[in-house]
Amino acid sequence: MRVMIHNLKKGIGCGNKDTFDVPNVFMEPEHRYAVVEVFHNELYVAVKIISNENDLLICEYVDHYSEFDDEVMLKKFSVDWECIKYGFCKLILWAPEMAAEFGGSFDKTVKRFYFDWELYTTHYEEVHGSPCRKKNPDEL
Repeated sequence: MRVMIHNLKKGIGCGNKDTFDVPNVFMEPEHRYAVVEVFHNELYVAVKIISNENDLLICEYVDHYSEFDDEVMLKKFSVDWECIKYGFCKLILWAPEMAAEFGGSFDKTVKRFYFDWELYTTHYEEVHGSPCRKKNPDEL
């Protein structure tokens, strides 16, 4: 699939390109957000979807995660959209060879992508009864 990402931050491993042929797109069920696998098992970019027509997904950059590992091992990334009702999703790494590092589990959340910070903080305050002390990732 071809993906165009507007406002992509410089220096995240994409050179000067903003349009890519990507190996995988993890789309949120309502097609408002996606996590784009730009480089297989290396670079994931969270985006807000602007349009999806004519085999071109046009998006707005939100955040990214990169992992460059030369060690050969069995691993796979997936995206858990179950928390999107709270404004974020989780990038999950499945790597059975890292079970000891993951406390006996084969998988681990390696990144949260926040799409709606206000929704997240509102829900956090409802659940915990106190203000959210985390900093908005967009302001870091």
